[in-house]
Parts: sequence; C-alpha cells; structure tokens
Amino acid sequence: MRSTRFALIAALMLLPVAAQAKPKWHTIFKNKNVSVAMDTAGITGSASDFYTVWTRWDYATAKPLENKKTYSRLMEKVQIKCDPTRVKRVSTSLYNKAGKVVKEEDSATPEELEAMTWDPPRAGSDGESVFAAVCKELGPKPAKPVKAKTTTKATKTTSKAVKK
Repeated sequence: MRSTRFALIAALMLLPVAAQAKPKWHTIFKNKNVSVAMDTAGITGSASDFYTVWTRWDYATAKPLENKKTYSRLMEKVQIKCDPTRVKRVSTSLYNKAGKVVKEEDSATPEELEAMTWDPPRAGSDGESVFAAVCKELGPKPAKPVKAKTTTKATKTTSKAVKK
C-alpha cells in the first residue's frame, strides 16, 4: 500500500515534465559556416501576434569569446514577427564542442521584452536568411474571416415574400 502511494506521488510529480513536448529539430538553413535548426515541437504563439521559437546554430569552426573560451553551438529563444521579419531575443546559451555550457544569459523578463524593440535581422547576414526560413516554416498568416453583412434590402424583400 505504501509503495503504491509512493509510486502514485512520483508519477504525479513527473506529469508536468512528461507533458512538455520533446524538441523536434528541423534544419532550416545551412551553408559552409553554420547549420541552423529550429525546434518545430516547441513553437508557441500565433501569426496574429508573434511566435516564440527555439533555434540551434551549429558552427563549422569554434567562435572565440572575450574571455578566450570558444563556442561551437548557440541555442537561442526568440520572439518573431513575420511580414516584415522582426525579432526579439529572449535568451541565448553558448556551448563548446563537448556540449558544456560556456556562457548562458538569463532570459529576458516580460517587462524587459515589453521594453525591447522589434529589430530586423541585419541585411545580408546569416540571421536574415535564418529568420526568413523560420517564417517560411511557420507558414502564411491565416486569412481573416469575413463577417457576413445583413442588408436591410434583403430583409425587406424576404418580408414581402412571406406576406404574399
């Protein structure tokens, strides 16, 4: 009885972890310097406002930091608006070849995100190509539903037909 209760409590504690979607990385951009994938299972938001997306940037050669450490992977969470493409960086983590964290910044708070501007990617950069590919993956904006109008003329015509 006691072990059953313990198993039930353990299962309930793990439920929120199991409910989170497992990342599903899909390569969206690649050149000789970098390969970029986005987590298609972790996308949140909508085309009417903005999406929140994780991207993973794997560099062919390690990049140096100010402290002389190097990184070869950048994981980035962004808020993105498409048409035109604009982004806000929520969080960034840098990893070395061994997969160890080299630098990890705190996520921006809701207040900080509210104060941030929506920035376009730098023209001609890999970021411009990557975020255009992210928007392409997200798909076109859904068409806005058209509300049907009720005209007075149609109502009067219907009323006359009923009276006859």
